[in-house]
Amino acid sequence: MGKEINITRIRDNFIEQVRATLEQEFNSDCFYTASGVLAMPGVDDDGNEFFYKIQISVPRGSRNGDGGYTPWDAYADKEDYELKVKEKEDKKAAKEAEKKRKEDEKARKAAAKKVVKKLNEKGFDALIHEGVE
Repeated sequence: MGKEINITRIRDNFIEQVRATLEQEFNSDCFYTASGVLAMPGVDDDGNEFFYKIQISVPRGSRNGDGGYTPWDAYADKEDYELKVKEKEDKKAAKEAEKKRKEDEKARKAAAKKVVKKLNEKGFDALIHEGVE
């Protein structure tokens, strides 16, 4: 039995286990829509039906110079994904921090402007005796 046929058989067995588990766990239909693709209906909060699409594959990896394939490294892809997610979160946090800094600066400038306005209206001596709010 060739390697390709063996992988296909293993994948098909796995997909069938996933299909049976989903049907049993969610008490819902789970069916094939294509080779290696399952679908299962769902219902949103408003009662509208939609479908989950679950695609299962066994990637070969990338071609190497010898006419074969370098096996796909899921762990490397996992690390890359985690880094991308962390970068996105860091970028979002930096954007929020910048927004807060700008809001604080705007509030500080408004308060300073208020003090200057009172100073111009009442004079320096009057403000010293009254206190600044």
